[in-house]
Amino acid sequence: MRQYQISAETNIGNTRFNNEDNVFCNGFYKEKKESNFSYNGCLQPDVLNVAGVFDGMGGFSNGETASGIAVRMLGRYMELARAEASTFQPGFIFSQMNEAICKEAARISKKMGSTAVLWVCEDGLVRISNLGDSRGYLFRGGRLSQLSVDHTEENSMLELQKKLGMAEKLSTSKRKNILTQHLGIEEEEFILEPAESELLKVQEEDIFLLCSDGLTGVLGDEAIRDILCREEKLEEKKRVLIDEALKNGSRDNITVVLIKM
Repeated sequence: MRQYQISAETNIGNTRFNNEDNVFCNGFYKEKKESNFSYNGCLQPDVLNVAGVFDGMGGFSNGETASGIAVRMLGRYMELARAEASTFQPGFIFSQMNEAICKEAARISKKMGSTAVLWVCEDGLVRISNLGDSRGYLFRGGRLSQLSVDHTEENSMLELQKKLGMAEKLSTSKRKNILTQHLGIEEEEFILEPAESELLKVQEEDIFLLCSDGLTGVLGDEAIRDILCREEKLEEKKRVLIDEALKNGSRDNITVVLIKM
């Protein structure tokens, strides 16, 4: 049976003092206080497989705490779903993560949160789910397609302008990085509403990309597509993506997961 390949890395980047991002690969993730973490391996197609990227928010160690809570809870939930052969429900685990992060924030009286993007694969079917602006893409047949939704005020404004049929787009630069959804939202603030892609049947040579905005903030879709088009091993493609983000002046932590079917 053909195995899926996975290559992942979270990198502290050029300017940050700590890495608030975290990455999840079937139970492997960055332990607290590690600056960088990488993982390369294979996934078995006949079992539940889960990968994710979490971009912590809150400054100092608070964002790192939030993303760390998320990956640990995800690991326990994935193991339970495998053991009980039950359906993996992204909405459920997002809700559980959110509650745990809010409780920890209240305990230490500090604001904290995290974006989340999940890749869930079982029986040759994949779904991307997300909260915030960490992204999930599919690279198929030379074409790169974003499967996640950017939960930002900028994107919400652009969608509204599109619905209203406005030919000239209003400036949204001041609202560009303000998130409308993320983990760490109190119930009284607003409802947690993850975005979900359609269920996709995987094809041979498909590549899925999960990443934080440390990558997409400096590399556009065309630049990412060009790198994924290269005749290189998956690990090398991942390395080039991170190196190009660093060269292009990314001021954030950078996290990338590539999965090749």
